[in-house]
Amino acid sequence: MSASDSTSDRIRTPNGDIETTEILKNLLNLEKIKENVYRGNSQYTSWGRIFGGQLMAQGLMASFNTVPDGYPCNAFHAQFLRSGSVEKPVVLTVERVRNGRSFINRSVDISQDGELIFRLSASFHKIEIGVTHRTPMAEYESPETCAKLTENGKIRHYDPRIKPPAAIMQAPRVGRIIDENPFSLVGSNDKEIRGKPTATWIRIGSETLPQDNIKFQQCGIAYFSDWALSPAGLYGHGIGKNGNRRLLQHASLNHTMWFHPAKWNANGWHLYRVYSPAAGSNRSLTAGTLFTEEGKHVASVAQETLQRTEDVKRINTRRNRLKKQQSKL
Repeated sequence: MSASDSTSDRIRTPNGDIETTEILKNLLNLEKIKENVYRGNSQYTSWGRIFGGQLMAQGLMASFNTVPDGYPCNAFHAQFLRSGSVEKPVVLTVERVRNGRSFINRSVDISQDGELIFRLSASFHKIEIGVTHRTPMAEYESPETCAKLTENGKIRHYDPRIKPPAAIMQAPRVGRIIDENPFSLVGSNDKEIRGKPTATWIRIGSETLPQDNIKFQQCGIAYFSDWALSPAGLYGHGIGKNGNRRLLQHASLNHTMWFHPAKWNANGWHLYRVYSPAAGSNRSLTAGTLFTEEGKHVASVAQETLQRTEDVKRINTRRNRLKKQQSKL
């Protein structure tokens, strides 16, 4: 999905539209239709299609509803098969793939009007004691400092149009208060910044998820892991008004997330550091790491995105040819 679009505080339910400040709680409050089958509401978006983070969070919650307590999610893999309409609720069907002593596996299909739009495969692992290590977080300006810098106009919000439940702002490195807005990097033709890591501070917006409920905490992070990720695949390729290429199509293909055992609060700020190790055939791979404000590495993410572009010269040549043909009519 494109982070340049905004989500809304309107929810589509079977009984009509509602406005709410507790968007995630509403999306995650799935209605049980029958055993292993649930119905979920859809959040409005300005682009008319369901936000990928909504489907991942709802698919994960549907899985959790069939898993006993004491088994947090250790990983999930999601496939975006078709675009979903925000005008309709979604139906989630859970397959109980395996119930082991240490691991539990679930598969979730999400559909609209009987058509499959999304599939999620999730693994749940009973906490064990073993070796532990984490990637340390680099030094970035704190959320408080970034908020002040934003107010002073020295840095920008990632996208001021983004509405709850996601709140996002740039996270410049300590001592480097420069404009590293991801969208300015997308428009650059500098080959040296391809694959360049950037970071944002991200958190749940105005609502508060239950801090002692691992289901809501992990679903909340799954929701906002779809923000601020895919643009990294376009850094240094001159995409945009001032660049040499135009973005024609942009869609998430698949998304994988690994949760690392830790106690954290999805309501707090998280540093989301992202980069793109490879791109080709109109597909880009982006990867991200999520840290708590205290620097604890709590999750890792990878996403493959379809990003079709076209050379501006070719576009202009085609337009000029059409103009000539029309002038002869």
